[in-house]
Order: sequence, then C-alpha cells, then structure tokens
Amino acid sequence: MRGTVLATLLAVFAIAPVAHATKPTPTGEHNPSGASGGAPRHKISFEVSPVVGESGSYPMGAVELLVRIRNNESEAYQGVVHVKNDDSYGRTGVGARAPFSVGAMESTLVRIPLRATGGLAVSVHLDNGEVAFETHLYARPSNDVTIALLTPTSPARPVLSGMQVNPTYNPPELRSGSSSYKVLTLLSTRVDGTTGDAVLPERTIGWTGTDLIVTRTDLLGRLGAEAMEAMAGFVLGGGTLALIVARPEDLRAARTIALLGGEAQAGATAPELRAPVPPPPTNLVEPVPPRVPAPVPAPREETKLGGWSGGNLQPSAYGASAAYGLGEVVLLGFDPDDPTVITDPFVQGKLVDLARRAYDRRATAVLVDSANGFGGPSDEEVRRQLDPNESTRWTIGVAAILLLAYAIIAGPVSFSRATKRGKPLRALWHLPIWSLATFLAVVALGAFSKGCVGRSRRLTLVDAGAGVNVGVARRYRGFYSARATDVVVRATDRSSFPWMAEVDGAEHLSGAHLVAERDGARLVDVPALPWECVVVREEGFVSLGEGIGIEDDVKGLRVSNRTGRALRGVVVKQLDDTFHYFERIDDGESVLSSSSSDLAGDTRTSAWVRGVSSGRPVGRMAVHPLNAFQLADSKLFNDASPGLGDAWKAIDSATGRTAVDWFPRGVPVVLAQIEGGEGTASDSGFRVDKDRLLVRVVGWGR
Repeated sequence: MRGTVLATLLAVFAIAPVAHATKPTPTGEHNPSGASGGAPRHKISFEVSPVVGESGSYPMGAVELLVRIRNNESEAYQGVVHVKNDDSYGRTGVGARAPFSVGAMESTLVRIPLRATGGLAVSVHLDNGEVAFETHLYARPSNDVTIALLTPTSPARPVLSGMQVNPTYNPPELRSGSSSYKVLTLLSTRVDGTTGDAVLPERTIGWTGTDLIVTRTDLLGRLGAEAMEAMAGFVLGGGTLALIVARPEDLRAARTIALLGGEAQAGATAPELRAPVPPPPTNLVEPVPPRVPAPVPAPREETKLGGWSGGNLQPSAYGASAAYGLGEVVLLGFDPDDPTVITDPFVQGKLVDLARRAYDRRATAVLVDSANGFGGPSDEEVRRQLDPNESTRWTIGVAAILLLAYAIIAGPVSFSRATKRGKPLRALWHLPIWSLATFLAVVALGAFSKGCVGRSRRLTLVDAGAGVNVGVARRYRGFYSARATDVVVRATDRSSFPWMAEVDGAEHLSGAHLVAERDGARLVDVPALPWECVVVREEGFVSLGEGIGIEDDVKGLRVSNRTGRALRGVVVKQLDDTFHYFERIDDGESVLSSSSSDLAGDTRTSAWVRGVSSGRPVGRMAVHPLNAFQLADSKLFNDASPGLGDAWKAIDSATGRTAVDWFPRGVPVVLAQIEGGEGTASDSGFRVDKDRLLVRVVGWGR
C-alpha cells in the first residue's frame, strides 16, 4: 500500500467551479445595504451555503463556504467577501475574507474555509466601498449520524432520511437529550449544472460533520485534484467512504486502485453480507423508536448482492472493506441507487448499520473536533510549550537578587561606609550610580533572556495508519517577536488550513483574518506584541517517508521505521494491551516488541499502564485515554528526548476531548517522536529554533 496514498493526494485533474446556496436578497439581486424598497441598482445575485450540508446551517468547528456570484450586467465587478464569527460563544471572533472578480454576464464561485464558533455574518463589499449583500448563517452541533449521498437523485435519500441509529460510541457531549438514539441525517450536496455531478469540498475541513460518504466509482475519475485530495484526507483521518461499483472498468482506474491498495474484481458474496443486522439493544426505560430499520433475516429474492476481492479488501457485512489510513473504504455489495434494491428493508438495515459503524470511528480519530467544535481554551498547554518565556522564568529570581543587592549596597552599606569616612551625605552622590547600574543590569538581563530577534517554534501531531506514507496532521506554529509587528502566516501548502489557536488572553487577536486564495490560504493582520508568543493552529498532512510498519510476528509485533529519520521515545501497544518501550529506533531498523520489557513492570509507568488498559465506558464502548500527564510525571522520556513527556501532555490537552480512544482494543498502536521534526528552518520570516514532530500509528501495515 506504500506510495499509493501520496499518489492519490497529488492527482492532477480539474473541476469546474459551481455552487448552489442559501437565499440571497429577496429579489435574488444586489440591493445595497440600507436600501429600503425600490428597484435594485445592480443585477448581481449572491448565494451562500456550506459545500456539504443544509443551506442555512453548518457543523460547528470548521466549514468550507461557497459564495456564488452571478453578474447579469454588461460591466465587470470586483470586491471582497467578508465572513465574521460572532461572539455568541465568548470566543475570539476571527474571520475570513476572499477577493473576487466577476466578468460581465458571467458567474463565479468563491470558496472560503474557516473555523466557526457560532453564527457567521457574511457580507460582500464592492471595490467602491458599497456593501452589496449581507446574510447570517448558524451552526448546528455535530451530534447526528450523517451520510453524504453524492448521487443527487439517489432514491436512498427519501428512504433513509430521518431514520434512527443507536451507535456504540455515544459520549455525553454528543447525546441528544437522554436518548441513546441519533437521527440519521442525509447531507445536501450542490450540483454542477453542466455535468450534473455533485460539487465537493476542495479542503478536507469541508467534510467536517460527515460520517459516511456514498458515491459511485465513475465519479472518482471526474473529480478535480483538490476535491480528490480533500476526500482522500477525509478517509485518511478516520472517515468512511462507500463505493458503488458503476462499471467494472472503474476498478482498474488509478484512483480506485490507490484507495483499495490494488485492483479489485468481482468475487463470491461474503457470508457476512448475507447475515442479518443484529437488532439494537433495548431496555424498558427507552423503547426502540419507530424509525429504526426492522431486523430482516434475509434479503428479498430480487435483491442483487455481490462480493469483491483483491488489493487490501476483506469480506465484510457490507460487501468488502479495505483500510486506508485511519479510515475505511467499502466496496458495497449492493446498489443503493437502484430503487428496487433500496426499498428492501434488509439493504436499508445494512446501510444504516454502515453509517453507525462510520460514526463509531469518531472514537479513534484523535484530530477530530468535539461536538461543539472546540474544547475551550485547550491550546493553552501548547502555548506554554512554544513560548520561549516559559524557559526564562529563572530571570525573575536573578532580577530579584539584583534588586535585593541594590537595596543592601545602596542603602546600609553605602551609608555605613560614608559615615565611617565622616562624610555621611556622600552616599547620596553614589545612590544614582548604584540605581543606574542596577537598572542597566536588569535591562541587560531581560534583553539576554528575551532575545533581540524573533523566532518560531513548532509542535506537530501526525495521526496515521501503519505502513502509510502520509498522515493527517495538526501543526501548532508559535511566533515570538522582539517588537510589535503584524505577522502574516502562510499555510504550509495549499491543502493546509491555518487558524488562530484557542489560548487565554488572546482577545486582541480578533482583528486577524484568513485570506482564501486558489493557491492557498494565509492569516493576515495577526498582531504580535513585544515578547509575546502568538500560536497558529494548522490542519494538513505530513509525509512519513515510506511509513512506519507494524506486522505480526511469532514473537510479538515487528515495528519497522522507514521514515528516513530516527524515532525517539517509542511506546508500542500490543494486541493483549501490554505496553513496551524503546528509547530509539533508527531509520531502516526493525524491532520486536518482545525484545523490550513490559512497562507494567516498571514502577515509574505501572500506574499509567493500569489506567490506560482499564479504559472507561462511553456509551456501549470502552475508550482508552492517553493520560499524558502520568507519562510526563513518570520521566520515561527523559533520556530519549528532554521535554517529550510535556509535549505529549500538551497534545493530550489540545485535543479538547475527554472520550478519545487513543489505544483501540485489539489493534496495535505506536507512539513516537520523529527526530528533527519536519526540518523547517524558517517560518513566515522567523527562524525556527525548535521543531517537535509526534506521531501516532494505528493498525497493520508494512
């Protein structure tokens, strides 16, 4: 499977920009802000909506907005689309903006990625300063089980909409009241009026709030490079993609082969597919809702079921499934776009159960926002890791000693010596000298500790599948300036999405804006005060060379390092929930987990192992937290890399979620630091003096 992921992400195709969106002004045309009645002055219409989802709302946390502008006049217009977070949740209202230009009698599409903390105010400003359009969108909690059907006229939409699902993973913050059941929501997609295909996100964050994507294989070949990259990133990060085989030749297409790890072909129908879906658990307190698919023992006689084999595919209850990063790609053994098939209750139950399984994968995806989009100012621990001020607190003690010495010398000592010489008032002449000397010493101390030039520090977590050469990543980029300045932070690459981190005391950062352009995004107007650390959080991807392999061996797990750099502070979880530790694994080296001692027998880490192994119930699932504060206190990583334990503690806090399954049961997991970080020497004009790259690898892979 190595090499196929990166090939998918770098595919080079194009997609026509189209959109569909919410209601514009009542007339559908441009009416300047403040105008009351009368004919509009310009025939320009604006439509705003998320790329995926209902027109009037979006999942809180992250969204890719579409703004479609239609110009029915004989002159061209230029301007800027502004999107502003309101302060309804008491958070910093950072916004985004994107320039546009629309020709005479033409239309254009503007895509704006951003993080949403509540309501979004959208306005369009023309170059002449005129406000051409204003509207407001509202966020919805991400607590439904969601399916994006990419066939616009799929008969499955009316059949499945509103059904009830009882997921295994159901933390309190994601529950709808006291019920353990969730509504199955069919997400809306926009349609390209020219091709009839769905318009899809061009950044992975556009799939936020989506659990399952169902599409036909022939659509994959028509997707542009950006849309394919976003979909691949969705699956890499733990999403589920269900493919309906439209044509046998689609299985030989490069993108399908990349997703499945090889060429697939028709095979025998899996017994798991013919098996009925188990009914959801019931109790007397909470009866089964009426919209839950009834358990059916077998499909109708006319329902066609099929099977698939090849690549990484394994038989499954839905056809055949293949791991892809942290996610799953499913070749469906039935066609839900066939009206005869989707009306079969047996097939309905299978598709609803696949949506439940996709929702349950939220538990193991570390880099997924919580239900309300944020976990509070949880990035504060990260700021402490990146802030150079945290390592210069010793200067406070030195300054206190200097002031104490000044008080003693300029006072009792100086006056005592002057009195002995018979000139007690001469001490007053020396007092300014001692004061100036102390002042200069304190200033010099501060300048020495704070530094005279700006610098940057980085802390990154990569979440990846075993053997995969690309992983989803969350970067924290800290910028430290010696003088007041406005920082411009560019995205690492086009697919990355930067935003201001959630830290305490950052109200003055509300003026920062994200500027979205075709070749990437950048944060502008980011105010950096003297000797203050400004932290930017970025979602994207990181290359892992040829990956970190995890294979089964007679004597234990075999971990192979093919990243091109050494691994430090390596923790390996085996299938039996035992943990082993390696201080270092060099590039190209393979180690057996059994060659190191069990951490349960180490007095420093035995309590951590017990806490992680026991887990805690979340709904009907047991999750296993990282408990990084115990790892940091154990000093396990001291020899491998100083400060590594505190870095894991900061990352654990920054996830902002209390129900993450860091160590899924029955699945191998590796935690490590990649030596040298990402190898970045400078960042947005600042010299990088500290770059730490952490990685979690889950599953099997060579």
